[in-house]
Amino acid sequence: MNRRQFTAMAGIGLLASTRSGLSTGVSNQKSRYGRGSVISDSVFVTELNGQNIEVHKLLKQNAKPLSLIFIFGGGGLGHKRTMDTGGIWCPDSYEDLHILRTLHDNFKDEVAFLPVACPPVFHSKMLGFEDRAFLDYDKSTKAYTSAKQAFIDSTNDAFKSGLIPVEPYMDLRFRLLMGEKQQAALSSAYGSVPEWQGSFRDKFEKQSYGVPNFWMVNKAGEIVREPYRGNIYHPHGGELQINYTVQDLADDLKQELAVKGI
Repeated sequence: MNRRQFTAMAGIGLLASTRSGLSTGVSNQKSRYGRGSVISDSVFVTELNGQNIEVHKLLKQNAKPLSLIFIFGGGGLGHKRTMDTGGIWCPDSYEDLHILRTLHDNFKDEVAFLPVACPPVFHSKMLGFEDRAFLDYDKSTKAYTSAKQAFIDSTNDAFKSGLIPVEPYMDLRFRLLMGEKQQAALSSAYGSVPEWQGSFRDKFEKQSYGVPNFWMVNKAGEIVREPYRGNIYHPHGGELQINYTVQDLADDLKQELAVKGI
């Protein structure tokens, strides 16, 4: 089923418990990644063991010529209100994990899959932790370390249950998708802000988080297709929005692999 066919089914009811993010009206003017951009060598994510690793190392260390990065709302800190979505705090990301699992089943021999989980940085209080625990506290504080461990554990649980098909990485300080107004509100406890921070965010993004989204990237870190983003399955009074489906990504992956003779 492609996106046009899916849109025709917009009347189908979908269950939700929370939303991906609250509207902020952020308009980001800095340079944003898109097709043809090369991901900075200094962009990093965090492994489940707590160690940081640069994305370009992940791209180069696997033997596959193409990688699919999936940035999504990850573990729900173990809170009961996320149980209806498999322990994932973002319902839209939960829906797109169906896409990720299908693509992994069909392309795992040719494509590397790199899921990157984002914590609920603006809603940690709703899930039982200090408000903005991931943003406004030094990494040595109990407020941060307890929320961090709950996020690691709940994201790992989603991996062990099979909801996430491959071991995920994490963006613990929400660096990849942070908007300019969000960045301006950070305290000194957040720490340094790298030049590439927010480069994965759509400059017209109106949700706080902007998840989920997919990125097709080659071994050199070049983004070979425009990012796939903007699926809103649970609009909560707004409009259902489907910008891509599993068939769209599968067709594009086949085309990119064909170009490489695979």
